[in-house]
Amino acid sequence: MAPYCTDGRQTSNGMARMVGFRQVGLDFLLAHLANASSGCIQDAPIGNSSEKKDLPLLIYSHGYGGNMDMATYFLRTMASKGMIVAAVEHTDGTASSTVLPDGRERKFNEYLMTGRQQLTRRASELLEAVDYLPKKLEQEYSTTISSCFLGGHSYGAPSAVMAANGASENVNVDGLILHDPALGMGYG
Repeated sequence: MAPYCTDGRQTSNGMARMVGFRQVGLDFLLAHLANASSGCIQDAPIGNSSEKKDLPLLIYSHGYGGNMDMATYFLRTMASKGMIVAAVEHTDGTASSTVLPDGRERKFNEYLMTGRQQLTRRASELLEAVDYLPKKLEQEYSTTISSCFLGGHSYGAPSAVMAANGASENVNVDGLILHDPALGMGYG
């Protein structure tokens, strides 16, 4: 089984730091997440035949202070219905903790960028995934993407909306799945 927290202790410590547990010596309250199972199979085979499949794709954006693991149970449900799911962990300072491409950790930092810059970066990262993932999935899993949806929770929702609005005509975004959207965030 895949872990609930992709980066284990780093993720659980980041969440503890974000909610103030670490500062008062209570980070042990979230430590169990470092070893918890998600109930998911990472990189699970797509279907059980060698035929090429047309499947929908959901690219999901976490909320402010969250991370790519926060919607695991929702994404697991979507995958069980035949949808390919991918969760983005944003690099704009709004993730509780993330690992940058060069291997450095970026901890939550609400002052790293302005709200508008955060939202622009998040939308850009979602559009990069929309461009990259369908090609990668076709190469590695012999599947084609029948439709592509952007989704998000809280601050992830305006990120998805901005990405969909900014998508060029040759970028395929077929719809949005938004949870508790914080639609006013990032526009100030």
